[in-house]
Amino acid sequence: MNELLLVGVDEVGRGPLAGPVLSVAVGLRVDLRKCNDSLSGFLRQFWTMLEEKKLSLSEVGKSTCKVSYNNLLFDFKPDIATRINLNCTELLELIDVVNQISLEVLPTEILEISSQNKSLDSKKLSDVERKVVYDKIVSNNNFLIKVGVVDNNMIGEINIRKASCLAMKKAVFSVIEEAFRCSWSSQVANGILTFVDGVDEPIAERRLKSGDGMWHNIASDAGMLVVPVKKGDARLLLVGLASIVAKYLRDEIMSFFSKHFEHDFASHKGYPTPQHYLEIERCGVTPIHRLNFKLFKDVG
Repeated sequence: MNELLLVGVDEVGRGPLAGPVLSVAVGLRVDLRKCNDSLSGFLRQFWTMLEEKKLSLSEVGKSTCKVSYNNLLFDFKPDIATRINLNCTELLELIDVVNQISLEVLPTEILEISSQNKSLDSKKLSDVERKVVYDKIVSNNNFLIKVGVVDNNMIGEINIRKASCLAMKKAVFSVIEEAFRCSWSSQVANGILTFVDGVDEPIAERRLKSGDGMWHNIASDAGMLVVPVKKGDARLLLVGLASIVAKYLRDEIMSFFSKHFEHDFASHKGYPTPQHYLEIERCGVTPIHRLNFKLFKDVG
């Protein structure tokens, strides 16, 4: 294996009463031939170990769940992109190496913010710091950044957990598709290692039917393995970056909505605050509210 595509993914917007759930995937291509010997040697051995773990796992099932969204047809097969569970030592070793590689290409301004806050956890950063990270990371050619958005109507149709997973799938596979198209490599990578914040495994095969009738069987062709990391936004730089970009973008979306509705979405971002409940009572429900959520507080 000579190349590895590392992807960190996170979502924001599960809890609000209004607005979309939004996910961001941050991709970083690693050419193992250009890494120092210790890092490249570790990743080669680790990938072999992960493949063995993958093969030893029983198949989750072969049933396919079809979801249509924005004229795209998604086929989800949970036995293609395999969730890999690591023991504590294995996971800490992998996190350390991935962070070392990420640190080598991070802009100085982001390194300073990470050092000051002990991590790139978006919840610990100020609005100004998140804006700095966003500006620097989206303009850095070392990274591929893609967004997956699921609106309130789709959330109402498939529930918030499935909508959150769908947003992450859209973001991750957009990164992989872009990697196929861009000048990184004629073959996206010899392997794709995706880190997901939390314990859910939201990534599975997606077949995208394009306008010319071509089907791209991405996950199985590229060989993607998924590693869930609890508190990944605080432990892994790639996931932390995804978390920051996701929060910044969703906040911007909600600020935009604030200009078009009587609700102060710029302030509460659609979350169930006392102010937001009061606005719902006084101004009513807007077209961006999630009608399958509890929008009114119980009296008494």
